[in-house]
Amino acid sequence: MGASDPRPSSNRLARPSGAKDEFTVDYTAAIDPDPRWNIQPQFAELSANDAKGLTYTTPPLTAPLEVTGHPVVHLWLSSSAPDADVFVYLEEVDEKGSSRYVSEGMLRASNRATADPGYDLMGLPYHRGLKSDQADLTPGQPVELVIDLFPTSTLFQPGKRLRVTITGADKTNARTPEQNPPPKLTIWREAGRGSYIELPVIPG
Repeated sequence: MGASDPRPSSNRLARPSGAKDEFTVDYTAAIDPDPRWNIQPQFAELSANDAKGLTYTTPPLTAPLEVTGHPVVHLWLSSSAPDADVFVYLEEVDEKGSSRYVSEGMLRASNRATADPGYDLMGLPYHRGLKSDQADLTPGQPVELVIDLFPTSTLFQPGKRLRVTITGADKTNARTPEQNPPPKLTIWREAGRGSYIELPVIPG
């Protein structure tokens, strides 16, 4: 748990050491329609989508882990283009390497500004999406995106792994403007620009 984390039930999934990771947006990236409503095993396997972005996977769990609430992802991101759509998936990976949908969130980088919602939003980031809030990216310059994922209540069993996957498109569920050539996205993980996910962990 980070000292600056305002939510006492949160935990942080640390990212690997190093400075940054890069990938080129693959506009064929997609998951099945509306998995948050139609969550069934035949719709939930995400390995094909994982291969079209960046993935970060924990070692196998040694004890049960209950995640209940909204995961929140903090991404330090830069792009070769003035804007980017960013899709983040939380997944469970089994012993055979198959990944299962748990939750997701997305944000257009130009709408990254946060504001006070004027009501109790449980400490989650509030993006108004107003034109006055929009700000393009300066190519190559990192900015922080704070993205809340759909709430979940998932008990991860020992032997399972957690995975965070980041893509730049989801052609089934979102209309991302396609650019030619596709932009390159960089996820930063250095001192002062460390990307991470906050997990609302329920103590065992």
